[in-house]
Amino acid sequence: MKYFEVADNLSKELMPIYVVFGQDEYLKQKTISYFKKFCIFEYEELNYSFYNEENFDPQTVINTCNGMPFGNLKKLIIVKDPPKLTKEIENYFISYAQNPNLTTCLVILSQEKFFLSLPNVTSIDCSTLDNTNLQKLIASQCKKQNKSILADAANLLILKCDGDALKITNEIVKLSFFVEDSLITKQHVEENVTNSFNLDIYKLSNALAERNASETLYILSNLLNEKTEPTIILSAISNSFRRMFLSQISTNQTCEEIAKLLNVKTYAVTKAKENAKKFTAKSLKKINELLTQTDYMIKSGQMSAINSIYYLVFNILII
Repeated sequence: MKYFEVADNLSKELMPIYVVFGQDEYLKQKTISYFKKFCIFEYEELNYSFYNEENFDPQTVINTCNGMPFGNLKKLIIVKDPPKLTKEIENYFISYAQNPNLTTCLVILSQEKFFLSLPNVTSIDCSTLDNTNLQKLIASQCKKQNKSILADAANLLILKCDGDALKITNEIVKLSFFVEDSLITKQHVEENVTNSFNLDIYKLSNALAERNASETLYILSNLLNEKTEPTIILSAISNSFRRMFLSQISTNQTCEEIAKLLNVKTYAVTKAKENAKKFTAKSLKKINELLTQTDYMIKSGQMSAINSIYYLVFNILII
């Protein structure tokens, strides 16, 4: 099931084993809070256990799962990011999953496909939200703060926070203190929410795509004046154009599939696709060859990182 279906499903029926996967930490935190809400009514200290890499022991976890709840209908066991799987760990979970304790709700937060393959598992997808669902989240969070927000302001907030739900939620709380009006505007977001590094790189890529030399140099100068390491800027530019190239040639793959392949958020691929439209496939291929050449010149000592950035952007501008 998707994150937005969790509350409704848990209110109707609690299954014995859930596996929560995806990269969005905010959604995972909220999912855990929903489990606590629907599982624990009395004696939390006796009916709730949390295990992570520091205190994880497979035998202890399974023994706790097999125990009975005290003064409550269910026990809730959370296992977050267990250590690297061994055959012993897998055997413990396979054995338990085949005959789970129906008075226990075991919730495993992990990216390991092994857990999804277990019997009696219900999966919960906490992958990064797409733009439509981020808009819904923003509207909901603003309402909690007795605020509303204009569509262009919400879009800018998504951009400034890289589509990260946790960052967005925190920024909405901050905006609620700074903005006296009940309506949050684009100007409010512009003045009170700091650009993420990724947004600056997106703007830089956009300026390069539009062959806007003055805007390119303005953004680049700001990044360097903020003491951003040249190698980090160079790496980000390279990653941005490689995403564009892959997004453009991968016509049979969705943004989600490309994001998984590149190990980035879906939102980053969506933005890469937008900028890729401003280039031909041939020019993007040429730029990626330029990236490889620039990387070689740095590693071979032929060029410093700072000079390589200017070499790279000036060459992209004339391609």
